[in-house]
Amino acid sequence: TSYVEKAFRYAHAADPEAKLFYNEYAIHTENNKMLYVEMMLRDLLAKGVPIHGIGMQTHIQNSVENKKWNATAFENVLQRFAKLGLEI
Repeated sequence: TSYVEKAFRYAHAADPEAKLFYNEYAIHTENNKMLYVEMMLRDLLAKGVPIHGIGMQTHIQNSVENKKWNATAFENVLQRFAKLGLEI
């Protein structure tokens, strides 16, 4: 059991009514980090881990390849997380 899974399960046990969000930075485009987070969340949700949504910190820096702004890629990312049933 990962520490992420434990954290969500403990938080849910402490307050079953709370909406629990996973928050991450630099996943606003379809990069390796975003794909890993998507895979991790899919696996956790399949195990019944109480995760209700995702938060994204978008530190845009157009001079850095993986931090550039791309509206189409961002829309794709939002759709991918929404397909997991997560609030955004």
